[in-house]
Amino acid sequence: MKYEQNSDGSFNFSYDIYIGQLFEGYVRTGAMGWLIWGMCYYTLETGDRSYIDMIKKGGDWMVSRQVTDAKDPRYGLMTGGIGSYNMSDYSYIDVDIEWCSVEHQCSGLQALEGCALVLKNKKYKECAELVRDQLFLKCYDKENGRFYQGINGGTPDSAWALDCTTWAGNLIFSVINKECSISCLETAKEVYLTKNKSIVQSTNKNYYNTAYSSSQTFSGFKPYSDRTPDYAGAPDIVWTEGTLGYASLALVLGEEAEAKKYVDECIALQNCKGSTGGVIYTTATYGMLPWEFHVWESVVSSSWLYLIIKNPDVLFPRTLRQVYYMAKITNIKDERS
Repeated sequence: MKYEQNSDGSFNFSYDIYIGQLFEGYVRTGAMGWLIWGMCYYTLETGDRSYIDMIKKGGDWMVSRQVTDAKDPRYGLMTGGIGSYNMSDYSYIDVDIEWCSVEHQCSGLQALEGCALVLKNKKYKECAELVRDQLFLKCYDKENGRFYQGINGGTPDSAWALDCTTWAGNLIFSVINKECSISCLETAKEVYLTKNKSIVQSTNKNYYNTAYSSSQTFSGFKPYSDRTPDYAGAPDIVWTEGTLGYASLALVLGEEAEAKKYVDECIALQNCKGSTGGVIYTTATYGMLPWEFHVWESVVSSSWLYLIIKNPDVLFPRTLRQVYYMAKITNIKDERS
């Protein structure tokens, strides 16, 4: 990845496997967060500091996305990145993304916490704490026990997306109160749980799946709710990435049996007919925009399954709660010039 890092410290959202970086500069803060946290975790665990310069450049890019004007409704949050695509013809638009996604704040917090630990510089920790505080203050929907999708145009984006609630519930647990995270778990189960879903086969282009099948049905969590018009017609499918995100929050709250129930569902989907060992992403294909869900084995779902089984604490590190990282935090010095 060090050969793909842009001069400003960012990484593109995706790369062509033959030519590397694509022509358009499409960058997303959330994807950056996962990548940088992975680098930081590797450095913390191995002691290999070969990638410090790459981490610092990426961390500084993350800090640069934070809204610092206290009068701005997005104050303290990180903006979405660079570049967008026209939904009608998928042409690229070179523009700064001004909206602040809850999903991106959660992913980005991992990177900021990791940079604070690896680079021993308080600016990353201070940036992280402001993001975490404002995530709760600006984006928590107390009435519905969930997190908004983000802030767009100065007002909360009230669309219902599962991962915003489960991921933020993970991160808020250690700094606000347990009741907030419990509400997130309860809301996720009430709104997004879907049961008795078959793996749907079809030769229709938009619903194509002829490779995977099973004689059993599955329960898990769907990605969106149509409680607002934003996701009208949202697919009622088991989404394994989101299902494992729910399991992660259940583990944080000590609900091990609840977590295991849905981890087992994903293991069953991993072992469906046609699978070579990966976890299939969804139980039915919805290939058309804006959904783009497919029945195929997924790196992201397979990674979530592996981490939840082997090392769930690596997901959304809670530095205020975990003794292991607390010991490292105490050694941070203010090395800003």
